Amino acid sequence: GAVVLVAHKLDEVLSVADRVTVLRRGATVLTASAADVDAPALIRAMVGADEADPVAVGHWLEVGGVLEAAAGAEAVAALEGIRVRGARGEWAVDGASLEVRRGEVVGIAGVEGNGQRELALVLAGAVAPDEGRARIPERVGFIPQDRTHEGLIGAFDLTENFALALHGDQAFRRGPWMRWGALRDRSRELMRRFDVRAAGPDVRAGTLSGGNQQRVVVARELSVARDLLVAENPTRGLDVASAAFVHGELARLAADPAGPGVVLLSTDLDEVLALSHRVFVMVRGRLEPVPAGERSREGVGARMLAGLHA
Repeated sequence: GAVVLVAHKLDEVLSVADRVTVLRRGATVLTASAADVDAPALIRAMVGADEADPVAVGHWLEVGGVLEAAAGAEAVAALEGIRVRGARGEWAVDGASLEVRRGEVVGIAGVEGNGQRELALVLAGAVAPDEGRARIPERVGFIPQDRTHEGLIGAFDLTENFALALHGDQAFRRGPWMRWGALRDRSRELMRRFDVRAAGPDVRAGTLSGGNQQRVVVARELSVARDLLVAENPTRGLDVASAAFVHGELARLAADPAGPGVVLLSTDLDEVLALSHRVFVMVRGRLEPVPAGERSREGVGARMLAGLHA
Protein backbone atom coordinates (compact mmCIF):
# COMPACT_ATOMS: atom_id res chain seq x y z
CA GLY A 1 0.00 0.00 0.00
CA ALA A 2 0.95 3.66 -0.28
CA VAL A 3 2.16 5.68 2.74
CA VAL A 4 1.91 9.45 3.11
CA LEU A 5 4.30 10.89 5.71
CA VAL A 6 3.69 14.48 6.86
CA ALA A 7 6.65 15.76 8.89
CA HIS A 8 9.03 18.62 9.62
CA LYS A 9 12.01 16.36 10.33
CA LEU A 10 13.77 16.52 7.00
CA ASP A 11 16.25 13.75 7.73
CA GLU A 12 13.36 11.38 8.43
CA VAL A 13 11.56 12.38 5.24
CA LEU A 14 14.65 11.98 3.05
CA SER A 15 15.58 8.63 4.61
CA VAL A 16 12.25 6.89 3.92
CA ALA A 17 10.44 8.75 1.13
CA ASP A 18 10.46 7.90 -2.56
CA ARG A 19 8.91 11.22 -3.62
CA VAL A 20 8.80 14.53 -1.74
CA THR A 21 6.22 17.31 -2.06
CA VAL A 22 6.59 20.71 -0.37
CA LEU A 23 3.55 22.87 0.42
CA ARG A 24 3.88 26.57 1.18
CA ARG A 25 0.88 28.72 2.06
CA GLY A 26 -1.49 26.08 0.76
CA ALA A 27 0.16 25.63 -2.64
CA THR A 28 2.51 22.97 -4.00
CA VAL A 29 5.93 24.54 -4.63
CA LEU A 30 8.05 21.42 -5.17
CA THR A 31 7.55 17.78 -6.16
CA ALA A 32 10.65 15.67 -6.78
CA SER A 33 12.26 12.31 -6.25
CA ALA A 34 13.86 12.14 -2.80
CA ALA A 35 17.11 11.12 -4.48
CA ASP A 36 17.21 14.42 -6.38
CA VAL A 37 16.91 16.83 -3.42
CA ASP A 38 18.70 17.48 -0.13
CA ALA A 39 17.74 19.22 3.10
CA PRO A 40 18.91 22.74 2.09
CA ALA A 41 16.92 22.49 -1.15
CA LEU A 42 13.81 21.52 0.78
CA ILE A 43 14.30 24.40 3.22
CA ARG A 44 14.58 26.89 0.37
CA ALA A 45 11.35 25.55 -1.08
CA MET A 46 9.57 25.63 2.29
CA VAL A 47 10.74 29.10 3.30
CA GLY A 48 11.03 30.69 -0.13
CA ALA A 49 14.32 31.15 -1.98
CA ASP A 50 14.35 34.90 -1.35
CA GLU A 51 13.62 34.53 2.38
CA ALA A 52 15.84 31.58 3.25
CA ASP A 53 18.50 32.44 5.82
CA PRO A 54 21.82 31.38 4.21
CA VAL A 55 23.48 30.83 7.59
CA ALA A 56 20.65 28.61 8.80
CA VAL A 57 20.45 26.69 5.54
CA GLY A 58 24.20 26.20 5.52
CA HIS A 59 24.20 24.67 9.00
CA TRP A 60 21.10 22.49 8.61
CA LEU A 61 22.11 18.88 9.28
CA GLU A 62 25.81 19.47 8.50
CA VAL A 63 27.05 16.85 10.92
CA GLY A 64 30.29 15.94 9.15
CA GLY A 65 32.80 18.47 10.46
CA VAL A 66 33.85 19.17 14.02
CA LEU A 67 33.68 22.88 14.84
CA GLU A 68 36.65 24.33 16.68
CA ALA A 69 36.37 27.19 19.15
CA ALA A 70 38.91 29.99 19.31
CA ALA A 71 41.99 28.85 21.19
CA GLY A 72 42.58 30.50 24.53
CA ALA A 73 39.11 32.04 24.74
CA GLU A 74 37.97 33.41 28.10
CA ALA A 75 35.99 31.08 30.36
CA VAL A 76 32.63 32.75 31.03
CA ALA A 77 31.02 30.06 33.22
CA ALA A 78 32.18 27.03 35.18
CA LEU A 79 30.55 24.20 37.12
CA GLU A 80 32.62 22.18 39.58
CA GLY A 81 31.15 18.86 40.72
CA ILE A 82 27.63 20.21 41.13
CA ARG A 83 24.76 18.11 42.40
CA VAL A 84 21.12 19.16 42.14
CA ARG A 85 18.13 17.36 43.64
CA GLY A 86 15.09 16.66 41.50
CA ALA A 87 11.42 16.88 42.42
CA ARG A 88 11.46 13.46 44.11
CA GLY A 89 14.62 14.14 46.09
CA GLU A 90 16.87 12.15 43.75
CA TRP A 91 20.14 13.54 42.36
CA ALA A 92 18.92 14.91 39.04
CA VAL A 93 22.42 16.28 38.38
CA ASP A 94 25.11 14.12 39.91
CA GLY A 95 28.62 15.57 40.00
CA ALA A 96 28.62 17.61 36.78
CA SER A 97 31.68 19.70 35.86
CA LEU A 98 31.78 21.98 32.84
CA GLU A 99 33.63 25.05 31.59
CA VAL A 100 32.10 27.26 28.89
CA ARG A 101 34.32 29.57 26.86
CA ARG A 102 33.44 32.75 25.02
CA GLY A 103 32.53 32.21 21.37
CA GLU A 104 31.83 28.47 21.59
CA VAL A 105 28.70 26.33 21.56
CA VAL A 106 28.69 23.48 24.07
CA GLY A 107 26.07 20.93 23.04
CA ILE A 108 24.48 18.64 25.62
CA ALA A 109 22.47 15.73 24.22
CA GLY A 110 20.27 13.35 26.12
CA VAL A 111 16.91 11.72 26.47
CA GLU A 112 14.34 13.82 28.33
CA GLY A 113 14.44 13.46 32.11
CA ASN A 114 18.15 12.82 32.60
CA GLY A 115 18.90 16.07 34.41
CA GLN A 116 19.13 18.51 31.51
CA ARG A 117 16.32 20.71 32.87
CA GLU A 118 17.98 21.08 36.28
CA LEU A 119 21.37 21.71 34.67
CA ALA A 120 19.88 24.40 32.42
CA LEU A 121 18.36 26.20 35.40
CA VAL A 122 21.72 26.22 37.21
CA LEU A 123 23.52 27.56 34.14
CA ALA A 124 20.85 30.25 33.71
CA GLY A 125 21.39 31.37 37.31
CA ALA A 126 17.81 30.49 38.26
CA VAL A 127 18.71 27.67 40.67
CA ALA A 128 21.70 27.20 42.98
CA PRO A 129 23.28 23.73 43.14
CA ASP A 130 22.78 21.72 46.32
CA GLU A 131 26.44 20.71 46.27
CA GLY A 132 29.51 21.87 44.36
CA ARG A 133 30.29 25.28 42.92
CA ALA A 134 28.75 27.19 40.03
CA ARG A 135 30.35 30.35 38.60
CA ILE A 136 27.71 32.03 36.45
CA PRO A 137 28.17 35.48 34.84
CA GLU A 138 25.68 38.31 35.35
CA ARG A 139 24.79 38.84 31.69
CA VAL A 140 23.01 35.58 30.90
CA GLY A 141 20.26 34.92 28.38
CA PHE A 142 17.95 31.92 28.81
CA ILE A 143 15.76 30.41 26.08
CA PRO A 144 13.56 27.93 27.98
CA GLN A 145 12.00 24.93 26.29
CA ASP A 146 8.46 26.11 27.07
CA ARG A 147 7.98 29.52 25.47
CA THR A 148 4.29 29.68 26.42
CA HIS A 149 4.64 29.25 30.18
CA GLU A 150 8.27 30.23 30.82
CA GLY A 151 9.42 32.37 27.91
CA LEU A 152 6.53 34.81 27.59
CA ILE A 153 3.52 36.24 29.41
CA GLY A 154 0.73 35.93 26.88
CA ALA A 155 -1.43 38.68 28.37
CA PHE A 156 1.46 41.20 28.18
CA ASP A 157 2.18 43.11 25.01
CA LEU A 158 5.49 42.64 23.21
CA THR A 159 7.10 45.72 24.77
CA GLU A 160 6.27 44.42 28.23
CA ASN A 161 7.68 41.00 27.33
CA PHE A 162 10.91 42.55 26.06
CA ALA A 163 11.04 44.60 29.27
CA LEU A 164 11.15 41.39 31.33
CA ALA A 165 14.82 41.10 30.34
CA LEU A 166 15.71 44.71 29.46
CA HIS A 167 14.43 46.40 32.62
CA GLY A 168 17.87 46.32 34.27
CA ASP A 169 19.54 48.22 31.42
CA GLN A 170 20.14 51.85 32.45
CA ALA A 171 19.24 52.94 28.90
CA PHE A 172 15.65 52.03 29.73
CA ARG A 173 15.45 53.42 33.27
CA ARG A 174 15.25 56.79 34.93
CA GLY A 175 15.89 56.04 38.58
CA PRO A 176 13.17 53.57 39.66
CA TRP A 177 11.00 54.44 36.64
CA MET A 178 10.89 52.60 33.35
CA ARG A 179 11.38 54.58 30.14
CA TRP A 180 8.54 52.97 28.22
CA GLY A 181 9.05 55.10 25.11
CA ALA A 182 12.64 53.91 24.79
CA LEU A 183 11.57 50.33 25.47
CA ARG A 184 8.91 50.56 22.76
CA ASP A 185 11.48 51.90 20.27
CA ARG A 186 13.87 49.08 21.17
CA SER A 187 11.06 46.56 20.79
CA ARG A 188 10.33 47.80 17.26
CA GLU A 189 14.03 47.55 16.44
CA LEU A 190 14.24 43.96 17.70
CA MET A 191 11.05 43.04 15.84
CA ARG A 192 12.58 44.28 12.60
CA ARG A 193 15.94 42.65 13.26
CA PHE A 194 14.41 39.26 14.07
CA ASP A 195 11.51 39.47 11.62
CA VAL A 196 8.76 39.18 14.26
CA ARG A 197 5.55 39.30 12.28
CA ALA A 198 3.09 41.32 14.32
CA ALA A 199 1.28 44.64 13.84
CA GLY A 200 3.50 46.38 16.38
CA PRO A 201 5.01 46.28 19.88
CA ASP A 202 1.61 46.84 21.54
CA VAL A 203 0.25 43.49 20.32
CA ARG A 204 -0.30 40.88 23.04
CA ALA A 205 2.24 38.05 22.89
CA GLY A 206 -0.43 35.39 23.25
CA THR A 207 -1.92 36.29 19.86
CA LEU A 208 1.27 35.49 17.92
CA SER A 209 2.01 32.19 16.19
CA GLY A 210 4.40 29.80 17.91
CA GLY A 211 7.23 30.65 15.54
CA ASN A 212 6.83 34.39 16.10
CA GLN A 213 6.63 33.89 19.85
CA GLN A 214 9.95 32.03 19.70
CA ARG A 215 11.48 34.86 17.67
CA VAL A 216 10.47 37.26 20.44
CA VAL A 217 12.11 35.07 23.09
CA VAL A 218 15.29 34.63 21.01
CA ALA A 219 15.48 38.37 20.23
CA ARG A 220 15.06 39.31 23.88
CA GLU A 221 17.51 36.78 25.29
CA LEU A 222 20.21 37.40 22.68
CA SER A 223 20.02 41.11 23.49
CA VAL A 224 21.02 40.45 27.13
CA ALA A 225 23.30 37.41 26.65
CA ARG A 226 26.58 39.32 26.60
CA ASP A 227 28.46 36.55 28.42
CA LEU A 228 26.38 33.36 28.31
CA LEU A 229 23.34 32.04 26.46
CA VAL A 230 21.54 28.91 27.68
CA ALA A 231 19.22 27.43 25.04
CA GLU A 232 16.99 24.55 26.13
CA ASN A 233 15.32 22.69 23.25
CA PRO A 234 15.08 26.04 21.42
CA THR A 235 13.37 24.63 18.30
CA ARG A 236 10.86 22.32 19.98
CA GLY A 237 7.47 22.53 18.27
CA LEU A 238 8.67 24.90 15.54
CA ASP A 239 8.17 24.52 11.81
CA VAL A 240 11.22 24.25 9.57
CA ALA A 241 11.38 27.98 8.77
CA SER A 242 11.32 29.01 12.44
CA ALA A 243 13.74 26.25 13.45
CA ALA A 244 16.13 27.33 10.69
CA PHE A 245 15.93 30.90 11.98
CA VAL A 246 16.89 29.82 15.52
CA HIS A 247 19.72 27.66 14.18
CA GLY A 248 20.97 30.60 12.13
CA GLU A 249 21.14 32.86 15.18
CA LEU A 250 23.03 30.22 17.19
CA ALA A 251 25.38 29.69 14.25
CA ARG A 252 26.13 33.43 14.14
CA LEU A 253 27.06 33.39 17.81
CA ALA A 254 29.31 30.39 17.19
CA ALA A 255 31.11 32.30 14.44
CA ASP A 256 31.88 35.29 16.71
CA PRO A 257 34.97 34.79 18.93
CA ALA A 258 33.88 37.81 20.99
CA GLY A 259 30.33 36.49 21.41
CA PRO A 260 28.92 34.82 24.50
CA GLY A 261 29.48 31.21 25.37
CA VAL A 262 26.46 29.13 24.39
CA VAL A 263 25.13 25.99 26.05
CA LEU A 264 22.67 24.14 23.84
CA LEU A 265 20.70 21.45 25.68
CA SER A 266 18.58 19.47 23.25
CA THR A 267 16.91 16.13 22.75
CA ASP A 268 17.39 16.69 18.99
CA LEU A 269 20.70 14.97 18.29
CA ASP A 270 21.03 16.45 14.79
CA GLU A 271 20.72 19.93 16.29
CA VAL A 272 23.47 19.29 18.84
CA LEU A 273 25.84 17.69 16.33
CA ALA A 274 25.37 20.38 13.69
CA LEU A 275 25.88 23.43 15.89
CA SER A 276 28.29 22.49 18.67
CA HIS A 277 32.03 22.92 19.10
CA ARG A 278 32.07 20.39 21.93
CA VAL A 279 29.47 17.71 22.64
CA PHE A 280 28.46 16.08 25.91
CA VAL A 281 25.85 13.49 26.76
CA MET A 282 23.77 13.57 29.92
CA VAL A 283 22.62 10.23 31.29
CA ARG A 284 21.09 9.74 34.74
CA GLY A 285 22.41 13.07 35.91
CA ARG A 286 25.98 12.43 34.78
CA LEU A 287 27.62 14.70 32.23
CA GLU A 288 30.16 13.00 29.97
CA PRO A 289 32.22 14.45 27.07
CA VAL A 290 31.96 12.89 23.63
CA PRO A 291 35.37 12.46 21.89
CA ALA A 292 35.65 13.99 18.43
CA GLY A 293 35.93 10.53 16.88
CA GLU A 294 32.51 9.55 18.26
CA ARG A 295 30.63 12.65 17.07
CA SER A 296 27.91 10.89 15.13
CA ARG A 297 24.41 9.65 15.81
CA GLU A 298 25.77 6.16 16.34
CA GLY A 299 28.60 7.29 18.61
CA VAL A 300 26.49 9.52 20.83
CA GLY A 301 23.68 6.97 20.90
CA ALA A 302 26.08 4.26 22.05
CA ARG A 303 27.27 6.47 24.90
CA MET A 304 23.68 7.13 25.97
CA LEU A 305 22.86 3.42 25.99
CA ALA A 306 26.06 2.56 27.87
CA GLY A 307 25.19 5.13 30.53
CA LEU A 308 21.64 3.84 30.90
CA HIS A 309 22.88 0.29 31.45
CA ALA A 310 25.85 1.18 33.63
